[in-house]
Amino acid sequence: MKTCADYREILADKSIDAVCISTPDHWHAQPAMEAALAGKDIYLQKPASLTIQEGRQMADVVTKSGRIFQVGSQQRSDAQFRTACELIRNGRIGRIKEIFIGLPDDPAGILSRRCPCPRT
Repeated sequence: MKTCADYREILADKSIDAVCISTPDHWHAQPAMEAALAGKDIYLQKPASLTIQEGRQMADVVTKSGRIFQVGSQQRSDAQFRTACELIRNGRIGRIKEIFIGLPDDPAGILSRRCPCPRT
């Protein structure tokens, strides 16, 4: 196994096809964008970005690079979350009219616009 003092050494290694990024939450988007630009496929632990603007920039870079990108959300695979999704999808709790998402505040201080619930 090889260790590196700087992740850019890994990105420069042509023998590496993909990277798994598991840095502190405030440092996910930058190495992901650099990995995409270096031609690496990416598995990224959540959260994907710290701000909406940073997330948009990362999505644009990954899209332009054509690399495979996946964000991990293992918690959503737990039985209680799968059951909750099934209850909602099958209309067992009624029609969803409004959704509130509990996430940390965007440090940039930008409020996101309201998104309408999709009509099904």
